[in-house]
Amino acid sequence: MIREVAAAMSGSDLLRLCLLVAVLALAALFVFLTVPRLMPFFQRYALSRPNARSSHRVPTPQGGGVPVVLALLIAVTGLLIADLLPVARELEQYYLLSMASVFAIALLGAADDMRPMPPLGRLLLQLVLTGLIVFGAPEEWRLVPALPVDIERAIVTVGGVWFVNLTNFMDGIDGIVVAEFVPMGAIVALLSALGVLSMPAGVAGAALAGGLLGFRPFNRHPARLFLGDVGSLPIGLAAATILFELAARGEIAAAVLLPMYFLFDATETLVLGLLRRQNVTAPHRRHAYQNAVDAGIPAPSVTERIFGLNLLLCVLALASIVAETLVADILLVLIGLNATILVSRRFRASRP
Repeated sequence: MIREVAAAMSGSDLLRLCLLVAVLALAALFVFLTVPRLMPFFQRYALSRPNARSSHRVPTPQGGGVPVVLALLIAVTGLLIADLLPVARELEQYYLLSMASVFAIALLGAADDMRPMPPLGRLLLQLVLTGLIVFGAPEEWRLVPALPVDIERAIVTVGGVWFVNLTNFMDGIDGIVVAEFVPMGAIVALLSALGVLSMPAGVAGAALAGGLLGFRPFNRHPARLFLGDVGSLPIGLAAATILFELAARGEIAAAVLLPMYFLFDATETLVLGLLRRQNVTAPHRRHAYQNAVDAGIPAPSVTERIFGLNLLLCVLALASIVAETLVADILLVLIGLNATILVSRRFRASRP
């Protein structure tokens, strides 16, 4: 698909690419300039104190996700409302609804950053917000046509909630969310420019990648600022929104490959905890990347390995879209899974 689309790129296609590059650059600049102005507020009202799952040892401000999420909301909703992203009405409604839910879950995360909420109440609100997006998606979006549509969307909703929470769980060392979502966002923007994904998806991907790049100088080890739940929760929801579109357009292999490291580490940790009858709801440091840091591997080295893995996963995702065959998709997913398992095993094999 990509080869045919790229060969047929017109002037309007190049304009879309330029728009996405501009969104990425402006989001990065916006976050970089906004963070210092918000830092006194974060230091006063959103100080993260070390707990059982923390990698930091001194109280550190959190809330850096605020300008990142603002950049995302301004870019997507602003361009849609200004009618600068010509898309079908159903798709426009889907992304406007998605951005409304992203805003709501950011408020939920902000409240939790300042005063922790009961887990059950937080989970129910996440289910409602994710369900609004999934059940508000275009009717023709199907992943498994053999399933009744309501059952399929209920399953997708649960998967979306899991992705939102695992993004929060995986945000445990400096720079890890940047290493995960900058490559993903950049590839999403490229796929949008090539016509594989819609322009709203591309703008969201570009804004996420740019916003996180602008946030990186403040989150570089040792971090002066954390994303906080106000950042990790909406970033996870926005990414899930985009991945749902990618899968619904027939690119399920790419939708699995792009977030594979976060998916694998978080899911494996949950399953191992359940099998060992551990309290999986309590704060802990059992993720593979945390094992590596606890063993003495510097956090920057861990995030560099994750970033390198994610670059490989992006290449495999692109290859799956180009190949357009089930056999190739299965093979590429297996290659990505083996690479992910290898990185995870090396992290878990580390010893203090």
